[in-house]
Amino acid sequence: MELINKNRFNETVTHIFEALSIAFPLPIDIDAETLGLASGPAYKVVNYSQVPTDEMDAYLFVIACVEWLESSDYLRSTKIYPTSAENVVLTEKGIDLLGAKPMSLLRGNYVG
Repeated sequence: MELINKNRFNETVTHIFEALSIAFPLPIDIDAETLGLASGPAYKVVNYSQVPTDEMDAYLFVIACVEWLESSDYLRSTKIYPTSAENVVLTEKGIDLLGAKPMSLLRGNYVG
């Protein structure tokens, strides 16, 4: 069985991990536009109401990826909204996946 969205998932997760690795250890807020995966906001105001834009699909896909990565323990966040996530940071498992573990976190540095 083929995962239809596999390539899109790979591209999105790559953008997420790039942003998180640049910011590490500081948490960041994530949405499709800040990752460069959408060219505008998720909503626009029409007649005093918020209406989804053509970019909404990108926002929803990014958040689906963030939720999956969090449930798989690659990252953590304090709050996930329908179109954004707050205070997202890599976990140790995420750092290990990227092969980017800081020397200060290697056991051999502290064993006498």
